[in-house]
Amino acid sequence: MPEERVAEAVEAYRVHFEAGAIYTGNSVYPGVVELLTKLQQRGVHMAVATSKPQPAARRIIDHFGLAEFFVDGLESVFGADEAGVERPNKASVIEHALAHTPVVGGVDSIKMVGDREHDVHGAAEHGIKAVGVAWGYGAPGELADAGARAIAQTPAELLDLL
Repeated sequence: MPEERVAEAVEAYRVHFEAGAIYTGNSVYPGVVELLTKLQQRGVHMAVATSKPQPAARRIIDHFGLAEFFVDGLESVFGADEAGVERPNKASVIEHALAHTPVVGGVDSIKMVGDREHDVHGAAEHGIKAVGVAWGYGAPGELADAGARAIAQTPAELLDLL
C-alpha cells in the first residue's frame, strides 16, 4: 500500500470496527467464564493487559459481561493507547497496568497469562512469570520459544497451573 493511503486505510478499518466488527471478531473461549469464576472465588485479583486499544478492550469486556471478574471492573482493563505513542508495546501496557492495579505479594505473586510471544516478552521485562495458553492466536511453538513457564491446553489446565 502506498504510504500516502495508510491513513485512509486505518480510518476505513476503524469505521468497520466501530460498525460492529469489534464484537463479531471476538468471543469468549469455552471454559473461560468457569475459569474466571473459580479464580475469583479463590480470591485471585485479576486485571487485563492487552495490545488492543484500551477503549476497545473495555467495550469488548463489557459486551461479554466479564468486567465483574476483574479487581476494579472495567478500570482493571488496560490496553494500548489509540495513537500507539504512550503504550506502543506489551511491556508498556503491562507497566501501565502495574502502576494502576493493587498488587498483593509483590511481582513474584503476579502471573501473566497470554497467547502470544509478546505477552511472554512483555512480562519478562517486568520480572513476571508468563503462562501461555494454546487456544489463542499464537503459532505452534511460539510460546515455548518465547520462554513461557508452562503452556495450558485448556482453561481447566490453566487453573491447575495458576
